[in-house]
Amino acid sequence: MNRGTGRRKNAIARVRLTPGEGRVIVNEKDPLAYLGRRVLEMAALAPLRVTSTQRKFDVSIKVEGGGVTGQAAAIPQGIAPALLQVVARVVRAPLPHARALDAD
Repeated sequence: MNRGTGRRKNAIARVRLTPGEGRVIVNEKDPLAYLGRRVLEMAALAPLRVTSTQRKFDVSIKVEGGGVTGQAAAIPQGIAPALLQVVARVVRAPLPHARALDAD
């Protein structure tokens, strides 16, 4: 499980990424139902779309404070660091093996 925290104005989003099928829950609701507008939903989930990981992770988001727009802006700032943790593990895993090959 990977975690990230995003902040925007007075809004704070706490994000948990787990390997899964692409389910996204914001404060125990569907993102569109919680945020109210498709454009806010798309902006909030942009890091998943940009990295083509929409169907690879289940995302659980707890967001509080501020207004809906600030909350929608805090969500991608929480998703991005959690995704970076995944990328760091994937990139780092083969590095010790590659260094051992170079030593020969």
